[in-house]
Amino acid sequence: MYSTCTIYTRKEYMKFAKSILILRFKKVLPLLYFLFSAVLFFVRGDMSFVGALCALIFCFLALLASSVFIIPMCFLMFKRNWNTDKMMHNLRVDMVFNENDLNISSSDGQSIINYDSIYKIIETKTHFYIMLSAVKGHIVVKDNCSKELIDFIRKIKK
Repeated sequence: MYSTCTIYTRKEYMKFAKSILILRFKKVLPLLYFLFSAVLFFVRGDMSFVGALCALIFCFLALLASSVFIIPMCFLMFKRNWNTDKMMHNLRVDMVFNENDLNISSSDGQSIINYDSIYKIIETKTHFYIMLSAVKGHIVVKDNCSKELIDFIRKIKK
C-alpha cells in the first residue's frame, strides 16, 4: 500500500490539459500524412518523391494551422473549464494505491477505482495522469511520491 496527495492548482490542471492535447496530436499527425498520401496515390497513380514531399508539406501546414487555431482554442476551453469548476480550485486529493485498487478521497467525496477500470496511465517527466477516460483523470505529482510508488504505478501502467 502506497499513498500520495496532490493539490489541484491551475498550474497542475493546465499541465494535465497540455499532456492530453499532445497525446491526441501525436495520434492525428501520422493519420493525416497517411490520408493525404493515399489521396495523392489515387489522384496521381503513383507515390513518387514529389508526392511524398507534398504529403509532408501538407502535414506541416496542418500542424501550423492547428498550432495557430486549434491549440489556442483548446487551451481557452481548458481555462474556461478550470475557471467555472470552483470546487476543484486548490482541492487536496489523497490517493492510496492498494494491491488491486486505487482509493481516492477529497473534500468532494471518495471513490475506489479498480485498476482494470483505468483507461490509460500517461507518464511525463514530472507527473503521472491516471486517466479514467480520454479526457478525465487524476493528477499524481512525482515529487510527492516515493520511489516504490513510482515503480508501482509503472507496473500498473503495463
